[in-house]
Amino acid sequence: MVECLTQAYTKMLATLEENINFSTSKDTPTRATKAFCHLTQGYKLQLEDIVNGALFPTTNNDLIIVKDIELISLCEHHLLPFIGKCHVGYIPNGKILGLSKIARIVDMFARRLQLQENLNQQIAKAILEVTNAIGVGIIIEAKHLCMMARGIKKQNATVKTSSMLGSFKNDDGVQKKFFRLLETKTKPTFTQLKLKNFKFDINLGCSTQERATPQPVFLDLIIRFPISPEAINSDNLEETICYEKLTKAISKFCQNKEFHLIEYLVKQLYDFLKDYLKNETKILLHIKKTKPLEDLEFGIFTIGDFSEENV
Repeated sequence: MVECLTQAYTKMLATLEENINFSTSKDTPTRATKAFCHLTQGYKLQLEDIVNGALFPTTNNDLIIVKDIELISLCEHHLLPFIGKCHVGYIPNGKILGLSKIARIVDMFARRLQLQENLNQQIAKAILEVTNAIGVGIIIEAKHLCMMARGIKKQNATVKTSSMLGSFKNDDGVQKKFFRLLETKTKPTFTQLKLKNFKFDINLGCSTQERATPQPVFLDLIIRFPISPEAINSDNLEETICYEKLTKAISKFCQNKEFHLIEYLVKQLYDFLKDYLKNETKILLHIKKTKPLEDLEFGIFTIGDFSEENV
């Protein structure tokens, strides 16, 4: 099979008049074959070998969900990838399946030429077969390159499919609980501090005369703090942050310092805050400078560990 695929890729590239002896592409047929074999390795796997006896007795008969299992598969129509995540739920019937085995079952069927509409059913039936569960529910949401890179070229379309077996199909209460738990969002493991238009004076300018007179600048600062498990359960996360200490530290840092360019101030203040707040924090820092005697912004300088799009 490997030899046949390599020859096929060689012929395909030759048809495209690609010079496969060129240094960067002479091994392309071999690399492409390895990639294709990896993406279709599910054909060689057997369900019994995947499970490998990882079934354990239980008295639990409530819903179990494994959420956000990443998957990559190949559309059988165009041999282009579709990429997304799979959510698996089942109600045990005397035995539970090892959690990693659920993800392996998803991979076994995803690593084939697939239609997403069929992939749901294959995963659901396999888990039902292995566990003899009271019910199984599968939801897959994915983006398809056959829609994104060609044809209709829709970049934001997401395909969602589902398969419900047993009680998931016959009991509306079970199905609603499954959907509700999938939509439940966990609290963030960080909180944000925001300073807006914090004004302070600095000695700024290219000449000694310019630096002799302090000039006002305005700081916008967003800091993401990691939160301990105890703080996550707190009703007021921002109590863990002391605004007064932070603003005093910034003012003290800039006191009696001279900066030839505002860019130097931005970089040095960023480095100071990273050290002051410890490395596990993330910072987004804007400094705005105004024209003398006018309340007009004429420079905004930014540095940070994330973008405003992610705020």
